[in-house]
Amino acid sequence: MSRLVLISVFLLTLLASACSSPSDDLVATTTTSPPTSVSSTTSLGSGEVVLQPASLTQAPDCDQLLGFYQERALEIVGPYGLGGDFGIYPVSDTTMEAAESGGDDADGGSSGHQTNVQVEGVDEADVLKSDGRFIYDIMNHSRLRIWETTDEGLEARGRLRFDENSSPQGMLLSGDTLVIITSRWQAPSARGGADIAWDRGGSQYTELIEVDISDRSDPREIRSIVFDGNTLSSRLVGDSLRLVLQSGTVGVEWEYPKGSGLRAEREATERNKEIIRETTIDNWLPYSVITGPDGEEEGVMLDCDEVLLPAENKGIETLTILEFDIGSGIDSWSAGGVVAKGETVYANAERVYVATGIWQNPIVFEGAGDEQSDPIETRTTTSIHRFDTPADGEPDYIATGEVPGYLLNQFAMDEYEGHLRVASTDEPGWWGVDDGTESESHVTVLRTEGDELVEVGSIDGLGVTERIYAVRFMGDMGYVVTFRQVDPLYTLDLSDPTAPEMKGELKIKGYSAYLHPLEAGRLLGVGQNATDDGMTTGLQASLFDVSDLSDPTRLDTAGVRDAYSPIEYDHHAFTTDGDTAYVPYESWSFNEGDQTETLAFGVLAIPLTGDDLSDTRELIVVEGKADGAGDPWRFSPQRTLVFDDTLYAYGHGGITVIDLPSGEVTDQIRS
Repeated sequence: MSRLVLISVFLLTLLASACSSPSDDLVATTTTSPPTSVSSTTSLGSGEVVLQPASLTQAPDCDQLLGFYQERALEIVGPYGLGGDFGIYPVSDTTMEAAESGGDDADGGSSGHQTNVQVEGVDEADVLKSDGRFIYDIMNHSRLRIWETTDEGLEARGRLRFDENSSPQGMLLSGDTLVIITSRWQAPSARGGADIAWDRGGSQYTELIEVDISDRSDPREIRSIVFDGNTLSSRLVGDSLRLVLQSGTVGVEWEYPKGSGLRAEREATERNKEIIRETTIDNWLPYSVITGPDGEEEGVMLDCDEVLLPAENKGIETLTILEFDIGSGIDSWSAGGVVAKGETVYANAERVYVATGIWQNPIVFEGAGDEQSDPIETRTTTSIHRFDTPADGEPDYIATGEVPGYLLNQFAMDEYEGHLRVASTDEPGWWGVDDGTESESHVTVLRTEGDELVEVGSIDGLGVTERIYAVRFMGDMGYVVTFRQVDPLYTLDLSDPTAPEMKGELKIKGYSAYLHPLEAGRLLGVGQNATDDGMTTGLQASLFDVSDLSDPTRLDTAGVRDAYSPIEYDHHAFTTDGDTAYVPYESWSFNEGDQTETLAFGVLAIPLTGDDLSDTRELIVVEGKADGAGDPWRFSPQRTLVFDDTLYAYGHGGITVIDLPSGEVTDQIRS
């Protein structure tokens, strides 16, 4: 296996942390040499990364790295080790994605049969892929099915069953190669063979399966790699696959309380501290096993000198970024890591920004609420780090900044004309501590000055007592949805980065969880309708006119009562062919008369070319009593693909074929 030094652009971005100077306390038990600051240039394979002074530190050897891990672990270990409910907790629980919506980039979107991504040219792993003729399906998470779209309908071609211990989470397609990303989990073990609850840790693995699909009727597994850790993100740019993994301790069996009570827990904690002191570096570096045509090869996933150390405590996990060239096979990679936990990433063609929330040990809040205790800061902040990634040059770490609160998801950051816009919610009361203040949201504009991302403008006080549910930036405009009882849609004028303005506010019931930009000053929102008291009542799509920022209006709505859509939590479920948006949904209702529950699974076909949604159609996939007869749940649509006049609605165990002109179901296939 070839081992290159850190060259992946995404690798570089996720290695960043909010670090100001090396810690004087990071001394291993086996060496007295201090960590070295990465302050000049570090060789990165064919290129170099330029780091500003003291941005990160690098242990000079494995002993120093081991000491760093041990010291951080001793600070937070508990009676159940480092897993379960007794570890480091994120102050902001956000979802990490590697491809974000870029103000300077063409919107990714979808073309009816492609994955709905955020940046054009940056593909995202999903459970359904298509090359325009064939459809690749791992919806049921146990096997790959390949289908061909023909004039006669959907024809089954090849299939490939996965190991029963694998759970496919997504795949990426490049020419005649599919890379399947699966997860594995092993229950935790304790010394003495004690039974341990599932939430007390355990081992998580990621498996990559390289599949040759040159013969679509006979897909063949070429090789597989199993890594310690779980997948946080994966992206494909050309033939370059970037995989972001997070792993904990390896081969450590924790002690657990022998009996109940405080004494048992304290004794278990002390025993676990001793276990940490006895660990070796092999207990901290993630491992890998390759199985291929030439047999098995195994070893550590990255070397000691490929792990960087943050000055601040960003978690005890090892965040590792691997880069593969699919064209050459996945049996070799470049690797690098940092002792941290990644969260949210925004990337465009020239730059990458990494956001990381504050990490705290819950023990710091002991005594909170006691009148005699010192006041504590319960507000949150997010650090953001900028990297330049020119296509024909070396990636450079440039600057770091900070915004209040936490970020919702990948849509919360966007760069436009040299300024980064960040939407965040500042919500007090973490760890059950109430400091008497109310939540509010912000949009902060940052500009690079030297090695700092400096705030040059901000909009504060959005949605007081509420939190952000959706964000979309489009050029010099922005849209923010907050919600608690009503849904204010805020329209933002960001044309002057030093004086951004909230221009308009539209208060409506319910909220949008996903915003999709349309032409002619229109915006489509997908979310929930709600009562005056904020109780949700069902799926709602809203068509907004935002051509006049000072006077946003809602032109029309369409929806299904007692329903929800997977789009509300996964933008990959959204499909549009340009003229129509396709919104899958599940609807459930209870009949008081005969005390029965009914269901309806379907797809809303929403026209996008007019000023109203009156021509929206409900394309019913399955409806009837929710008694389990006929196993209707297998057909509940989670993804949709459009080929000419045919809609394919994919569920976890079945495919529904719908003729779009008539709206009739023409076939249902168990998969």
